[in-house]
Amino acid sequence: MTTLQEVIYKTIVGAYTSTQYVTYLGVSGFALVIADFVHTFPDEVRLMWPTPISVPKVFFFALRYHILVHGVFVLTCEFNATPIFSKRCSHRQAFTDTLPTNPSAAQCQTAFNRVAISTKLTVIASETILLIRVYAFSGKDKKILAFLLFQFIGLHVSELVVFARWLESVKLRNIGCIPASGNMVLLGIVFGLLLCSVTVIMLAMLYIMFRKYRDLKTSSLVAIIYRDGLVYFLCLSALACANVGVILGTKEAPLKLLLVQPEAFIHAILSTRMLLHLRSWSERQAASGDASALGGQDTSTGVFGHNSYANEHNKILSQPGVPLKLISRHDQVQNLHHYSRSW
Repeated sequence: MTTLQEVIYKTIVGAYTSTQYVTYLGVSGFALVIADFVHTFPDEVRLMWPTPISVPKVFFFALRYHILVHGVFVLTCEFNATPIFSKRCSHRQAFTDTLPTNPSAAQCQTAFNRVAISTKLTVIASETILLIRVYAFSGKDKKILAFLLFQFIGLHVSELVVFARWLESVKLRNIGCIPASGNMVLLGIVFGLLLCSVTVIMLAMLYIMFRKYRDLKTSSLVAIIYRDGLVYFLCLSALACANVGVILGTKEAPLKLLLVQPEAFIHAILSTRMLLHLRSWSERQAASGDASALGGQDTSTGVFGHNSYANEHNKILSQPGVPLKLISRHDQVQNLHHYSRSW
């Protein structure tokens, strides 16, 4: 017959085992951030450091270096909740002797809240970069901006309200920094709203692409924007759906947080890489003078200097009887030109 002590012991062991899985994925996500940082740091120095200050650049550096600090927050919080078993003792004795009892309940709650808030800030900063990117891609269309701001503010304010209620409901175990309970349905709603936000922005980008740039489908810049946007959407949609599934489908409270940190880390990596890809495209265009970069038109100096294409063609377009299709194509190329300069 199972005694009360054995039930308690099994419950605690199960909670710590779940926490270890969460820790492993959190550490793996941070390792991916470090690898990405090392891999892209030369590009950052070459493409970002010399350029003038701009809103995208501010968000790039804020997110780029905050995610490193966030990783440290995750490590300090996770390792406080991960027991280390001694090989010299029995399993139960080692477990009892190595419980991380040093942090107080208040310290554990503070560390957990710090990681949770930092995670939310990471996601919001990543989404902001994506919003600015789509707005610039629209040719700075005021109607598109109004729509993007409306959905961004509406969805993220709702997320923050639900997120705050979830964070208030989370209770940690007195022994170790392990989540013991909480209204995890609220956390599932947060990721559901995040999925809606990513989907809306992706649909807005597709609308802009087919509405404004339908004649420039072979443009290398359009291809980069479409590829990065599609990869971003697929990765984050899959992670958001997986998070909702894990949160609603698992029983152990710690295990419900299994994919939260991997999504935050990948969110930041994809957002910063998208900006680096655009800067890299601009650098290649300026260096090679590739006439096909913007749909086969000569814009070799259009990114960092004077746009020779615009000067030559404005005279032609101002003449009467110019076909509307040519004017439309010119406008599309000009929009892409302004987009490349804004980033």
